[in-house]
Amino acid sequence: MEVILLERVSRLGQMGDTVKVK
Repeated sequence: MEVILLERVSRLGQMGDTVKVK
């Protein structure tokens, strides 16, 4: 789960931050 989140943050950046907060 963390690995996918990291990839999402790297790709989306801003959207990844929102997912991390959630």
